[in-house]
Amino acid sequence: MGTERRGLLAIIDQHAVLLLLMACVVARMVVVFTDQGMLWGDEIYQSLAPAHRITFGYGIEIWEFREGLRSWFFPSLLLPPMALGSALGADSGVSIVVWAKLTIVVMQVLTALGAFHLARRLRSRNAGLLAMLLVIIVPLQVVYGSRAQSEIASQVFIVWAAVHALARDRRWSGLWVGILLGLAVFVRYQNGILLPLAGAMLLVRRDWRGVVLCVVGAGAVGLLGGLADSAIWGSFLHSFRKYWEFNFVQHGADKWGTDSWDYYTRYLASGIGPLGYFLFIGMVVAVASRLRGAAWLLAWVLVFWLLHAVTPHKELRFILPILPVALTLAAAGADVALERLASVRLAWTCLAVMVALCTTQVASVTLGELGYRAAGGVDIASSPFDHYGDVNRALSWVGEQDDVCGVTLTDVRPWWMGGFTYLHRDVPLFVGALDQSATRSNYVIARKQASDHDFTPVASFGDTVVQRRSGACMPRSQSYRDPME
Repeated sequence: MGTERRGLLAIIDQHAVLLLLMACVVARMVVVFTDQGMLWGDEIYQSLAPAHRITFGYGIEIWEFREGLRSWFFPSLLLPPMALGSALGADSGVSIVVWAKLTIVVMQVLTALGAFHLARRLRSRNAGLLAMLLVIIVPLQVVYGSRAQSEIASQVFIVWAAVHALARDRRWSGLWVGILLGLAVFVRYQNGILLPLAGAMLLVRRDWRGVVLCVVGAGAVGLLGGLADSAIWGSFLHSFRKYWEFNFVQHGADKWGTDSWDYYTRYLASGIGPLGYFLFIGMVVAVASRLRGAAWLLAWVLVFWLLHAVTPHKELRFILPILPVALTLAAAGADVALERLASVRLAWTCLAVMVALCTTQVASVTLGELGYRAAGGVDIASSPFDHYGDVNRALSWVGEQDDVCGVTLTDVRPWWMGGFTYLHRDVPLFVGALDQSATRSNYVIARKQASDHDFTPVASFGDTVVQRRSGACMPRSQSYRDPME
């Protein structure tokens, strides 16, 4: 029996990386299929909505893409899976979104694999396995890890840039650092903070070839991105310049709220839960043990955090791009500590406690603990999973009805609905009072019964009711406006 057990453990250990990658896929896909909600409108209107509009030829043109504040790089990554899903028979908004989010799942799998290689270069294979596990199960990674948001998409580029920055074979590592961080910049411009840090890291190591290659790699990506902007908006690096002007000259993002410098410290603690203390200790141990490259990676984490901390408008997701690097540092430090304690039983006990803490926190975390305010229809005591998902399911269901000629959403905030991405039907879509659109819609999605317009309930999704009236729709007099304005 003992021999069989040791044999099983050996097999598990031999295939641990593959097993963890499979766990990452399963964990993310469960959320993809069960969560059709939104934590903020950006995960629709800055990624899925523009991709849907280009793929299918209709939908909302969000103001940021109309005026050119965003790069098309990230939405472009979602185009192929949407088109492929449609070609294979996906004919509802929910199914199209599931196909699009497969890109995010693949990115998360590659992020976990990058964390493994980064921790292995920092410390050991065991540290790498622990880093993978953390990237997969830490509560913030589970909550945000399948959402079409630029912060989550950034992680894979940043963690692999860190892997190449610590490469012992430096022939082409600098080039990959530049390319990967350059791509991270075009996913989310704030990631540009890391480029000078990576360059400084190579300079201190006197890796002159690496510095040159890093500049070449980042410059090549910047040139291609700038030329893409020229083709789309008529001027080189148009989106970068407009983004900078809006956020850092006009301080336009501040209208969505501002917070004190300690916002990220407070909500990282409440979002991650008690596990956060162990992660902090692990990072300290990694640096104190003088692991090769640990101090530089800590600098990446601290500078990224500091510059976001002094920026007035804050959301917890803004700090997510650097989280896998921080988790990897913590894993390397934990491996050092456990080796010094020299107790296999203690190591397994710590692992079990860590998994239990993550599972408990994921199950109990609330929107309030993630930094959301009790405004705009947000119940801060509710779960972040499937938040307003019933509205999007209702949109998808209506889009599948053959007779739909117009849809109105009432009693629903514009930023808590998936728009044409979930409706997936080229018909008029209105948000607001039914009185203004009753004759131009034959379906209403609401959280309460419509009245005086001959609408009758035909379907329900949670507390969201779909209502229908007989007859055709009058043509709308003007084009649909962006509901986020």
